[in-house]
Amino acid sequence: MNVVTQLLRFPSEDEFVHSSPSIAAQDLIRGLLVKDPSKRLAAIRGAAEIKQHPFFAALPDYDDPENCFLAVSPASDYNEPEYQSSIAAKEFLYLLYSTVFITTLAPIKFAVIPVICQSLLNVTQFLKRDFRNTYIYRKYLDNLCKWVDANQSTVSMLSANCEIGVGFLLVFLLLSPRKNFVQVLAYWQLLKLMYHAPATAYFHRSIWSHIGTRVNPLIYRYVPFLQTPLQFAQRWFQG
Repeated sequence: MNVVTQLLRFPSEDEFVHSSPSIAAQDLIRGLLVKDPSKRLAAIRGAAEIKQHPFFAALPDYDDPENCFLAVSPASDYNEPEYQSSIAAKEFLYLLYSTVFITTLAPIKFAVIPVICQSLLNVTQFLKRDFRNTYIYRKYLDNLCKWVDANQSTVSMLSANCEIGVGFLLVFLLLSPRKNFVQVLAYWQLLKLMYHAPATAYFHRSIWSHIGTRVNPLIYRYVPFLQTPLQFAQRWFQG
């Protein structure tokens, strides 16, 4: 395929001899083949950005002396196989996400955007898998599904931005009559889960890195007394 002039498209599962590449593998390939060099994966932080991609999340840290002879050290809770196969699944994460807002009284309308984004990705995969040979699909849905497939990273990044934005909005709402401390604690625990889960880690870590680059210098300059509590919160979030 000529990736310069054509959209990057992965064959369907039935077209592979063995098994199709995972969503994380497809996203990694898309990121490395972005036409604009300034938007390509690793354009900002080089190899470190590639190493933080969810595709490599299951690999041991070979910079750690305990792993230098391929002896994998005891993994943290977030790297346990049981966690990888169940908790880290996108479906489980967005079930939790939806549950948080079932009883909310806060008018957070854009909180539905991540649900729409993930539904769009899932419906597209379903249509491609089960209906791609039908007349209706070929005539009306093929181009739309190809567009969604080619822009999975963009859709996922939009979803992650909204998820983090909802977290900050819930904190601000603690100053209003509609405050809900339990909901805020539950939601930020979910954001921590998304920060570590392989299915969402790449997008969330990229956004948090961008926020830190912009906000940390301002905090150090204008409100230095917030450095200690923020460092404590950061250790909890990344731990």
